[in-house]
Amino acid sequence: GMRTTIYITLLLLFAISASAQNQTCSAQTIKGTYGFVSSIRVVPPPNSAVKQTSRIRFIGLITYDGAGNVTAGGLTVSPIGKSTTYKGTGTYTINPQVCIGSVMFQDQQGNKRTKWDFVIVSGATQLPTLVEDEPNSSPFTQMKR
Repeated sequence: GMRTTIYITLLLLFAISASAQNQTCSAQTIKGTYGFVSSIRVVPPPNSAVKQTSRIRFIGLITYDGAGNVTAGGLTVSPIGKSTTYKGTGTYTINPQVCIGSVMFQDQQGNKRTKWDFVIVSGATQLPTLVEDEPNSSPFTQMKR
């Protein structure tokens, strides 16, 4: 009857608010190491002798320390297949209400270099990511190791 309906409604509301409470995220939520693979489309300038677009590919690991610092490293593969290693450090922040974060990488001199934006999903096992300042880069997912 009516009492049962009210009881079920209250239970549902409680369950929804409890799961919404669990949605808050912090720097600690993504503590650990994630693997990723990405690419950037290289478009030659109009006056270049090179007319063909090509791709630079990246594969690597990024480690979040749980306190706002990251280290990353891996391989960059050029369009002709030559690979070089890279290393990077940076900082990250998390918006706790929406579980969206960003990483700001610095170069060796400490200048801001690249910014990744990501969303925390699947119990923080996956971080769908885009490179904010590089429109020719493909979106990618950081996968928990």
